[in-house]
Amino acid sequence: MSLVQYVLKRPYTVVAVLILIGLLGIGEALRMPVDIFPEMDIPVCSVVWTYAGMDALDIQNRILTLHERQMASLVDNIARIEATSYEGVGVEKVYLHEGADVTRAVAQLASSALVVLKYMPPNITPPLVIRYGATDVPIIQLSLASNSLPDTALNDLGQNIIRPALAVVHGAEVPYPYGGKPRVIMADLDQQALQARGLTAQDVSNALLTQNVILPAGDVKIGSLDYLVAMNNSPDVIEAINSFPIKQVGDREVFMRDVAHVHDGFQVQTNSVSVDGVPGALMTIRNTGGVSTLAVINGIRAVLPEIRHMLPAGVRIKPIFDQFSQTMPLIFPKTLTLGILPLDEMFKSNLANTLYLLLGSVFVLLFIACVNVSSLLLARAVKRETEFVIRASIGASRESSRTRA
Repeated sequence: MSLVQYVLKRPYTVVAVLILIGLLGIGEALRMPVDIFPEMDIPVCSVVWTYAGMDALDIQNRILTLHERQMASLVDNIARIEATSYEGVGVEKVYLHEGADVTRAVAQLASSALVVLKYMPPNITPPLVIRYGATDVPIIQLSLASNSLPDTALNDLGQNIIRPALAVVHGAEVPYPYGGKPRVIMADLDQQALQARGLTAQDVSNALLTQNVILPAGDVKIGSLDYLVAMNNSPDVIEAINSFPIKQVGDREVFMRDVAHVHDGFQVQTNSVSVDGVPGALMTIRNTGGVSTLAVINGIRAVLPEIRHMLPAGVRIKPIFDQFSQTMPLIFPKTLTLGILPLDEMFKSNLANTLYLLLGSVFVLLFIACVNVSSLLLARAVKRETEFVIRASIGASRESSRTRA
């Protein structure tokens, strides 16, 4: 049975199937994600090592080279490795073969780093392993500014308050903020005081490590009561660190305040941000891929009012460099400028290609309709072939047979 005969015998089934296809198409069109960037799956991972104070040559020889040798035996599907060393930072880009499982590669890179960690300089931390993609691009930026708070405080707010609040947005990745000085507890050593007491910087470091220990305290039972014990093995305030004993020189105990000054400080500032003429901070938000860019931006805009309530008074947070606003206007313009153009010029400049495409589509549809009509007539004639043969055998003329057809 041909397709045409099947369609003619079951018209209700065909109509029901067409309606079902139309409804499914409408549903998929409504649920289709709208994005302004194409989805490109490039299997690349980045491994970022940090070791403050080490120059680029030592980063290469003592960290990156050791890890690259270890990766050759523990990580699968490596196409090539690109390593770049800076002062205190080393970056490895691991390119995988097409079709490789990036999630598995990330786990293998992290495990290989832990294996080689014991051969590296002391107190080095495990690296940051991140997945890189062509669509992992900045989609929106948040600027922080205040007339009363310094840029260091703004950097601290972005790091400890805004980044965790934005973690709930699906598909958003928030790196560390730019601008300001990263907050750390600094111990400024007095070289002359150390030499006068026969001490070194290593003695100060050992004193900090041995007297700032976090251990479980447990509880103590006294009579019929059970008390939770809190130990003072870790200082709660910065001033307590200045009272740490370092070493006994002669009959006198040398304390931290005698050879150093511990204070709430910051690391060396590597970038600066200015917002409307005042120091500020800048947070760049990226899309991790697999999620619509417009959905991520809408999610960020939805949580901004809640974040503003969490910030101190006087701190201004403003979204800038919005890919959504550059693609689609958020507010329709209040004033419109009208102009009159000749119809011929408008058609030639804007609609010529569209009209040609529509004209071609009409011809294609007309051709398909003609083919369908011809198929239906042919199927009808084939079905009445026996009738025509009988009419011809009993002497019917060709004109009468054509009329009956």
